[in-house]
Amino acid sequence: MAEISPAAKLAARRIRELRDEQKLTQERLAYLAGLNKGQLSKIERALIEPGIGTLEKIANALGVILAELTVDPVRSDDENRISQIARLRRR
Repeated sequence: MAEISPAAKLAARRIRELRDEQKLTQERLAYLAGLNKGQLSKIERALIEPGIGTLEKIANALGVILAELTVDPVRSDDENRISQIARLRRR
């Protein structure tokens, strides 16, 4: 099984946090995003690495921009920028 990237792990955590804040079930969010519940469950548990299109669908269903799933709100802006730059350099 392939290693899940830190970005996918962060997205998994953020999706779960935002879903819980909005009091949505996995089933409801999956429906709103056009995914199946099993796929969303695996994404939230960081068992699979979602593509950008899937993350966009989830972000839209949650009513947030894509960056909300990829930026850690606990970290400072500078830490987030450094992390984003490091990810881009690895590509």
